[in-house]
Amino acid sequence: MLEYILKRFNLNNTVIIGGGAAGLFLAANLKGDNNLLIEGTKKLGQKILITGGGMCNITNMDDTQEFIKRFGDKKKCNFLKPAILNLSTENTRQWLEKAGLDIVIREDGKVFPKSLRAQSVIDILYKKLTENGCKIRYNLKVNSVEKLDSGFKIYTDNEPIYCKKLVFTTGGKSFPKTGSDGSSYNIIKLLGHRIIKPEPALTGLYIENYKFKTISGTSIKNSFIEFYRDGENKRYHTANGDVLFTHKGLSGPGILNNSRVIRDGDLLKLTLIPCENREEKRSEILNLINESNPVTIKKFLKSLGITSSMGDLLIEFLSLDGNHTIKSLNKKVKNRIIDTLLSFLFKVKTKMDFNAAMVTSGGVDTQEINRTTMESKLIPGLYFAGEIIDIDGDTGGYNIQAAFSTAKLISDKLNKEVEAIG
Repeated sequence: MLEYILKRFNLNNTVIIGGGAAGLFLAANLKGDNNLLIEGTKKLGQKILITGGGMCNITNMDDTQEFIKRFGDKKKCNFLKPAILNLSTENTRQWLEKAGLDIVIREDGKVFPKSLRAQSVIDILYKKLTENGCKIRYNLKVNSVEKLDSGFKIYTDNEPIYCKKLVFTTGGKSFPKTGSDGSSYNIIKLLGHRIIKPEPALTGLYIENYKFKTISGTSIKNSFIEFYRDGENKRYHTANGDVLFTHKGLSGPGILNNSRVIRDGDLLKLTLIPCENREEKRSEILNLINESNPVTIKKFLKSLGITSSMGDLLIEFLSLDGNHTIKSLNKKVKNRIIDTLLSFLFKVKTKMDFNAAMVTSGGVDTQEINRTTMESKLIPGLYFAGEIIDIDGDTGGYNIQAAFSTAKLISDKLNKEVEAIG
């Protein structure tokens, strides 16, 4: 009897668990009375604050078809398509500007708040959700959820919370210090949903026998990268992208965007100069050697875009005298230099962990979610948005946009239900 009374007088229409990008955007668009946002920490949007180097790369102005391709395999792309078509990158830009956020679009298509402060984005979303009357509970840990005949019972460290509709926007496991610690996976699993194993994504690599520590901070523009499983001769993936040398391994967009498919022990074959096609670049370099005036190996490497520090390192690896002229070398040595530039091999020791990963690969199985509404196919009234779902995109504003777009599908559906009731 007591529980019936509590439920009757403490019944929320919709409860959103998680005050990150997806949860805030959902609350900012959700109409109706008696909606509640539960945040496990003392502050909203903590992960938003560290995105884009604290500037918040909100989205990317790629067209819809190109945008969707940035989420890896075909299954994930197809799942996300209705959400992006419903709230495109252009729609997001318009929504934010209408809400009062001044934005700037860079030449590379990345969208940022004009202030270049991530807090500006959080402030706008907070303003909109408070205008909608959404309540917020901070520092409230959710321990478990029970499905009731007419809704859900949420067990917390304090009193239980009841709701008709429940949305998980709790994120993955990346940057756990922001509150995104993966604790909701077990709660969702106990409700009957399958969780695809969470793995770090958009993360750097530790490299075995790493020899590039001294040139940490040096990058390669548009490296051509081939990916191999250890012991296999056939490559399983290729990509182009910028690669950054760190103190312990490799990073940069060319590595981050492909980290979702990389395993411990994989072999990566990189070009150390910009390259679209390895064979064409080989011919180009040979022609340059044969046609150039007598120059030293050092100067020749510099002419290809190799920094002085990297050039010295490569010359040391090859046991050459950098002051020798490139033309004076025999064919075998010339080929060794070209092979080093176009096929440098790195062996992956391991990926950097969730403390360094920007996003999580894995999460709630997309096969158990209606892609047009983000509602559970197993439990009516249960929804998911953002990184908690098994979707992860490239670096460059793609993941925040996915969080916004999946959240918008939910708000659209729930708002229609409110309007239908009158």
